[in-house]
Amino acid sequence: MKAKQDFEARFLAIRVRAGNKRREPSPAPPVNTVNEDGNSSNCDPKLVIALGATAARGVLGKTVTIGATRGPPQPFTGDMPVMVTIHPSSLLRIPEAVQRRAEYFRFVKELQVAAKWLRKKSG
Repeated sequence: MKAKQDFEARFLAIRVRAGNKRREPSPAPPVNTVNEDGNSSNCDPKLVIALGATAARGVLGKTVTIGATRGPPQPFTGDMPVMVTIHPSSLLRIPEAVQRRAEYFRFVKELQVAAKWLRKKSG
């Protein structure tokens, strides 16, 4: 159960306010989660993975393109790094099988990079 909660906490997309008029990001609020007993609690994610442009906009507080921001975890606010990648459903919209397969393996590789990054940070 603890491993499941840790997994869920690590891969939550959260909404962070854009910040003040100087475009300085606000401190990240705690993430509210609900455990299996129905109780809510705060968690402190080690990494936020934004799956797609909508999630990236919600987390980063501004419109970004996936191509420009996709890649390894980057610092965002304080100790909360953000990794931007595609939304898995976008793979289903790629018409060519060869390209779809290549993008699938790129997506899996990005998740492996995230897992390796988390192990390095927690270890």
